[in-house]
Amino acid sequence: MSKEERKRMVSKDEKLSIRQQCVLLGLCRTSLYYTASEETAENLEIMRLLDRQYAITPFYGQRRLQAWLAEKGHPEIVNSDQGSQFTSTDYVELLKDNGIAISMDSRGRALDDIFIERLWRSVKQEYVYLSPCDTCGELWKGMAGYFDFYNNRRLHQSLGYQCPATVYMKKRVA
Repeated sequence: MSKEERKRMVSKDEKLSIRQQCVLLGLCRTSLYYTASEETAENLEIMRLLDRQYAITPFYGQRRLQAWLAEKGHPEIVNSDQGSQFTSTDYVELLKDNGIAISMDSRGRALDDIFIERLWRSVKQEYVYLSPCDTCGELWKGMAGYFDFYNNRRLHQSLGYQCPATVYMKKRVA
C-alpha cells in the first residue's frame, strides 16, 4: 500500500487518536499536515539574481552578498550554507528582523587572520583555481585582469563593502 493510500486512511472520526493511527500505518504525523508551497515569482527572481551573482563571484561570503543584495533591494529569502557565519544569532536575527526568510544548504567556511594571507587566498580562490592557465603569459595577463577587478569592482568587507579605488578616490578628494 502506498504512502498516499495510508494517509487517506487516517480519520479524525476514528476512536483511535491520529497519533495511534499513524503508528499503526507506519506514517509520520507531520506528513499529514505538511503541504508543499510553490515559490513566488519574486523569490524565483531573487534566487536567479543570487545564482547569477554567485557565478560571477563564487568567493563572496555572507557579508559581501548581503551588501550586494542591499544594492539590489530587499530580498524575501536568502539562501546560504550552514557555516557559523550564517547560523550566528546576529545574522539570523538580522534577516528575521527585516522579514527575510532563511533557506540553508550545506556547511563550509574559511577563516583568515593576516592581510597578505587573505589577499593570496582570495587571489587563489577567486582567480587561480577558477581559471587555470597553460602558460606564464596567460597567468600574468589573467592576474592583471583579476587585480583590476579586485581594486575597482570587488566589494571589500574591511572597506565597508566598497572597492579600494572608490575609497582611495574619496580620500584624495577630501
